[in-house]
Amino acid sequence: MKKGSIILISLLGILHLYAQESISINNKTLSGHEAQDEFWIFSDSEDTIVAMHYSEYIALYRKARLAQLDAQRLDSILSAKEDLLEKYEEYELDADRHIAVQNEAIAIADSLYSGYKSLYSDLKTLYDVRPFCLVAGMGLYSYREKGLDPLIHIGVEYRKLQLSGQFGKSYRGVNLQYRIPIF
Repeated sequence: MKKGSIILISLLGILHLYAQESISINNKTLSGHEAQDEFWIFSDSEDTIVAMHYSEYIALYRKARLAQLDAQRLDSILSAKEDLLEKYEEYELDADRHIAVQNEAIAIADSLYSGYKSLYSDLKTLYDVRPFCLVAGMGLYSYREKGLDPLIHIGVEYRKLQLSGQFGKSYRGVNLQYRIPIF
């Protein structure tokens, strides 16, 4: 027998019959004493043996087996939770990388938007692009070869469409024009 090993055997029935306070196993004698009701403990310097009824042994074995199965179940649950936590940590790292890439894309888009907005603003000031404008002008006209008379031209323009009136000494007119840029 190995040092410190515990062996469960059903010797209590035999012990009551003979009222022994020691047992011999493999030419080794172990002295014993009653520990609790229906339990005996035999030991020497190397080994310890616990003796009990067989029914008590079966009950303890079943409890130990149930505890072992419960420990295996809890171990598998713990393992599954650890795997899940590991996957969540991987997901969190992937999400952080994705958010960083999106933040960079947003910064680039914001920069482009600001650039296009300032470019549009600069273009508007350079080309004076406004949806509504007032058009006015002066000119000369000739009617039935009587000579040249002055003419005033006043109108309103919306984007590329222009509606204007012309007024002179003996001339009145209305124009509707559409502007088509060539260059």
